[in-house]
Amino acid sequence: MTSTQSATLRLQQILLSWDYWHLVTRSDAGEGAMPTERFKKVPVTFASVQEYIAVFEPLVLEECGALLVRGNEEALNMQAHQAVVAITSLQDEFLVSRIAMDEGVARDYSDNDFILLSKDDPNDESARAELHAIGFVDGHEGQQSLSVKFYMQMSMQEGNDAGKKRVQAMQAGLSQPGSTWYVLKLSSMSTIMREWSALHAVQDLRFKDVLLSAKTSTSRRTSKLMVPQIMKEKVEAEYNASQVSAVTQGLDGTPVVLIQGPPGTGKTRTILALLSIIMHSAPPGSARLLKGSTTARPIVQIGMQDQKRLWLQASPWLIGANPREAIKPWDAPSTVPTYLDAFGLLSVSKPVRVGKDVGRKSHVLVCAPSNSALDEIVMRLLSTGLLDEHGDKHTPGIIRMGMNVHHSVASVSMETLVERRLEATKESRGGRGPSRIERDRMKLALLEEAHIVCSTLSFSGSGLFAQMSRKFDVVVIDEAAQAVEPAILVPLVQGVKQVYLVGDPIQLPATVISKRAVSFGYDVSLFKRLQQAGYPVQVLDTQYRMHPSICRFPSNQFYDGGVKTGEGVEAQTQRPWHADKVRLLNLTHFVCLAGMFASITAGGLGNL
Repeated sequence: MTSTQSATLRLQQILLSWDYWHLVTRSDAGEGAMPTERFKKVPVTFASVQEYIAVFEPLVLEECGALLVRGNEEALNMQAHQAVVAITSLQDEFLVSRIAMDEGVARDYSDNDFILLSKDDPNDESARAELHAIGFVDGHEGQQSLSVKFYMQMSMQEGNDAGKKRVQAMQAGLSQPGSTWYVLKLSSMSTIMREWSALHAVQDLRFKDVLLSAKTSTSRRTSKLMVPQIMKEKVEAEYNASQVSAVTQGLDGTPVVLIQGPPGTGKTRTILALLSIIMHSAPPGSARLLKGSTTARPIVQIGMQDQKRLWLQASPWLIGANPREAIKPWDAPSTVPTYLDAFGLLSVSKPVRVGKDVGRKSHVLVCAPSNSALDEIVMRLLSTGLLDEHGDKHTPGIIRMGMNVHHSVASVSMETLVERRLEATKESRGGRGPSRIERDRMKLALLEEAHIVCSTLSFSGSGLFAQMSRKFDVVVIDEAAQAVEPAILVPLVQGVKQVYLVGDPIQLPATVISKRAVSFGYDVSLFKRLQQAGYPVQVLDTQYRMHPSICRFPSNQFYDGGVKTGEGVEAQTQRPWHADKVRLLNLTHFVCLAGMFASITAGGLGNL
């Protein structure tokens, strides 16, 4: 068992040992899942990995408790479903029950969902008897059954007589085949579990010392990478000085780069320039390979037959071939005589795919906290494209991973690309449908072939990413200041060499359900913590969205006057009423106050 699997197992044991109604009672009293003495304010720096884990563990658990309780609050409008425990067995200290319910109901439950199993209807106010437990949906068995894990161990109830009594009652209740229960869905814990696993994998992170100490790496080398000259000239002509500085900051090998983008400063556009440079920068010795002509190259259109042929070359197992028997091309032509290289056996060059340009491009992962933020980047990648080494626009190989993909970018979703490739290779399979193994292999092949993979932070911790043999070189995270620190760790533990955190800590913070966790700094993002510790930040200082008069207030109030207005913006945003001083003075002002609200007559709200 790996350390990550062990950490996930431990989290399940902790959560499944909780008394759910006791958790709700503590929440109603203003308390949480964890005792206060377990918490420590998140510091700006850490002395060790052990301290790092010790600080964040109780905060993650506190957030888990808040999510479960919120599930109960939302469940007040949901129906608890009746179910039958068909059989229960003991597996690795867990009680695993097969729970049967109506087919239409079973489909509403997903793997990694946490549920409440109760003898009484949990929506009944008196339903707080001993016979209840938190369960974990571990899979489906057919169309009408769920496999649910419970953890009923006395060792987890030390000093808790009521807890021991409940565990004994549940052990007896679950052991009765055919017994009827109520099942209520509480919350999906996929994201929390991936964050927990990433937290316990920090030890293996290449640049963990930078994250802990908030100090730049001392192992950097000057001019480690160079930008092709034509691309460099194009970027310098199209972007302002602060944007150019931001996108070139990581060329010296800095493992962590922070880019702050105040409103209207072209943050997403800067990300596109950053991706262009990441994809085409190279060590000084090989930069000549990337020098192109100023003449734009025509785009080569290939027919469906050629596409099928290339896809079969990329996925030879579809026609029964063994890819291990194929001879792989080397990274670049070698100037070393073959007899000194043992005819390639001693070469340390990495293979590239057939048909690609000489040289191995970076494998880039682009992440965002939410699907909407991610789809915005994908849309811009598809509509605007990136610069190539010749300064021309092109669209790189992109895959949008995950669920809830916006229809505007569905053409590059993993599911769409898999279906297209399966359709093109149908003849080679004799018309039969693909097996699950073939489909999974094709997904993995697509994932490794893509130049840029786009995923939410949470989905980057899914099992498919862990199976990749070609790891990501660079991760670019947009809206990085809107994610809790463990969420940022999820893509970082994939073996990446460099990360760019792009966002603005002045704007929306990370979303945290638990108010107690917030009071101890859990809502402080990794971006903000590093910035507070004095880590260097590349600030985009020119905005192109607002009239200078509007920009002046946020610039002075939040950015120490550091945001200026771009050339020509004042003329573009000028309106006739700006000259009417009387109308401008008769504006309604709203003052935001922190407080609580109470219902008053006529359905209105009043301040407390």
